[in-house]
Amino acid sequence: MRVFKLQFYSALHVDSKGSGEPEVAEEFIHSDTLSAALCLAWNSLYPETGDDFFLSPPFRLSSAFPYIKDILLFPTPAWNFWKETDPLERKKLKKIQWLSKGLLECVL
Repeated sequence: MRVFKLQFYSALHVDSKGSGEPEVAEEFIHSDTLSAALCLAWNSLYPETGDDFFLSPPFRLSSAFPYIKDILLFPTPAWNFWKETDPLERKKLKKIQWLSKGLLECVL
C-alpha cells in the first residue's frame, strides 16, 4: 500500500451533502468523493478510455485522513475499546476522534 499526502495551498471546503454551507463541512475527504474526483480528472485527460475506467478503476483508495508532518491519523474505531478504562478517564477519551498509526495498532 502506498500513502499519498495531499497538500492544499489554500482553504478547502469538503461538503459531502452538496449544500455548500460551511456548517456541514467534513473534516476529511471521503473515499467516494476522492475516487469520483480522480475518475473525472482522468476522463478529462484521457477521454478515449470511456466508461471502463469508471466501472473498474485500476486503483483502490481509502478516505483522505488528516496527518501532522509524518504522523498519519486514523479515525478512532467505532467499538468501545475504552471500556477497561476508569469511568472518569473514559469520558475524556471518548472525545478523541483521531489516533496515530501506532496508537491504532495498540488498540487493535
